[in-house]
Amino acid sequence: MNPTTKSRRQLEGIVIHLRNYGESHRIVELLTPELGRISLLARGARKSRRRFAGALDLFVSLRVNVTCGRGLWTLDSADILDLRIGLRSRLDSISRASLLCDCARALSAEHSEAQGVSVALAFGLDCLCHGEILLATRAFPLMLIAEGILPELERCSACGGSLDDGARIDPVGANTRCLRCDQYNRLVGPAVLDALRQQGCDDQSVATQLESEVVVWIEAHTGRSLRSASVDILS
Repeated sequence: MNPTTKSRRQLEGIVIHLRNYGESHRIVELLTPELGRISLLARGARKSRRRFAGALDLFVSLRVNVTCGRGLWTLDSADILDLRIGLRSRLDSISRASLLCDCARALSAEHSEAQGVSVALAFGLDCLCHGEILLATRAFPLMLIAEGILPELERCSACGGSLDDGARIDPVGANTRCLRCDQYNRLVGPAVLDALRQQGCDDQSVATQLESEVVVWIEAHTGRSLRSASVDILS
């Protein structure tokens, strides 16, 4: 969507990134279901605390009024829908939430529908807000499914055999092979495969491995490095 004239519209989304702009402004990135990732200029947001009344923070769901034009859209006002305060009580929750936002940001294009990724992100953040640390990991494969890049997890792409003993996943070649057919690519154990299949995860080490595989996969498909990927979120 590239509007040629200025107009006003209302959107709902989740704050996934913030950066300073000039001496007093901020650029706020929202993930919205209908328009994907959008960047908004919040004028005077750093200079006046009352300008947006604490609404501009990571992980917060907002309803915003914006002015659209050729360049950067302007954030006129923002109403808080969900602060997700409970998410901020634990360091591991904050770290995982940051990784979820980084993944969603990498997978979503600007001004392009992102319904599935938005739903997955909201699910993961809500789980973290309620202390469901391991349940939140289901958001990662949901994002891959939404973008159509979840690898084959049932059969070896070379011989068609089962992957009951684990798999070797090649993120660049986009194939998944059994241990008999491939001895060189990254090994993904049965528990991690089950987590990728959304069969649940009840172990912290498995959750960490799951996230590591998802990061490798997303970085290979998007060509973008995830800023928070180096953080050991479950240590």
